[in-house]
Amino acid sequence: MAQPEISNNIPENNGHQTVDTLPESSAALIFEAIDQAFNAEDPLAQISALRQQKNPEIKGDIDAIYQETLDALEAFSQGIICIKTANSESGQKYFQAAAEKFDSVGLYPLRDRSIGYRLYSTVIIETGKGNVNLARDIFSELDDYLGKSDQFQAQDKAFIDHLAPENLFLQGFESLRLLNFDQASILMEEASNASEKVARKYYKEGSPLHNQFMGMARFYSATYTYHKAVNDFNYFEYSSLAQHNHLANGAIEASVFLRKGDKAPIVENQIYLSDAYTEILEVTYRLASIMEKALTTNIKPEPRVYQELKRKIQVASDLYKRLGKQGLPLIINCKYQLDRVENLENLLRSVSKEQVALDSYQKFQEEALRSLTEPLNNLAQWSKLALAFSGLSALFILVGAATAIFGNTQVGILTSVSSLLSSFVSFFIHSQLQVARKDVRDSKVDLLGQMERSGSIFFNSDN
Repeated sequence: MAQPEISNNIPENNGHQTVDTLPESSAALIFEAIDQAFNAEDPLAQISALRQQKNPEIKGDIDAIYQETLDALEAFSQGIICIKTANSESGQKYFQAAAEKFDSVGLYPLRDRSIGYRLYSTVIIETGKGNVNLARDIFSELDDYLGKSDQFQAQDKAFIDHLAPENLFLQGFESLRLLNFDQASILMEEASNASEKVARKYYKEGSPLHNQFMGMARFYSATYTYHKAVNDFNYFEYSSLAQHNHLANGAIEASVFLRKGDKAPIVENQIYLSDAYTEILEVTYRLASIMEKALTTNIKPEPRVYQELKRKIQVASDLYKRLGKQGLPLIINCKYQLDRVENLENLLRSVSKEQVALDSYQKFQEEALRSLTEPLNNLAQWSKLALAFSGLSALFILVGAATAIFGNTQVGILTSVSSLLSSFVSFFIHSQLQVARKDVRDSKVDLLGQMERSGSIFFNSDN
């Protein structure tokens, strides 16, 4: 069937005969054909079979209405195929044609149903063009056309359930665009919950469509996380971002589910976005951690850290390129991210005069402490030893005196021994004290040299 041209208006019925003007038995034949077409596994094959049937009751005006109804059913079925294959532009035209034909034969509930599906196709088209506001406004009209017919209420209810996540996502995305993150958070969470509801209610766990809607739920959350993280980074919320090392988890889970889902082009685009979100969110977390440390400590990242961040940004940029024109703003954002990393690398690589002076002073303190500690410890050690031997000498004299008084040992011998020992010890300790004092003098010279070098580094740090 050739694709009809799209029209925004449904022409008015020109007064020719409609289903409600037919005899009840003739109208029943048309309603039976409608039921057979909608309930068939292959609606197009069923419609083709109905055309070939020869029923003597279908003739004249009845046959004209019957054939027009079959044309409408065929156009509607072609539109459904376009929805399943993500060919929204063709689907839009088929549903428009179906609406016009159903209207011409007086099947107004089916006309409204066709309009509803046409509006859905238009939402997909406008969303793909980036016209989010228009898509959201069109989406709000769906309830006026779908779910009106008792015959198709359950089917249309399922269809609306499937559309609800996208509707909420569009509203949430608009809130993100306006930087209303509180409202966006609520809407994105509702979109995620609605998508999970569809997955659990309508599809078997583990099936492609179950995985697709579970992946979409994570994708909605990841989209919010991505925009919120980028905004927080731009507002210097480094500490908050650095505490969330799981920023990319939602995007990672989205990619895993979507890869197990349907292979439609729109799903492939969401996989690219999820993978790109993963790279950028990991970069954002790492950059926030670096900035927090740079502002609060003297810790600097190694060069390989910057190289890894640049690699991730390039991976994200390559993924965005697969989106075509839609990815252009995101590619530009990747360039900004790359510039940010390079600027940060250059900033932390350059050292100010104050930092040079601080580093030099710290080195000076360490060297001064090291150069003085050892000789001072030696001086203190030998001073203590001199005191100990002086006490020992006095003890010998006291012991000699006591022995002379209470014993038979001669005082002269003991005094001679004591004097000899004291002389030897005094000479030895004196020589060691001289060495310790020399070490202190040498350390003083080293200390002055360190001070001179520190000053030289400070005053020449600009060179």
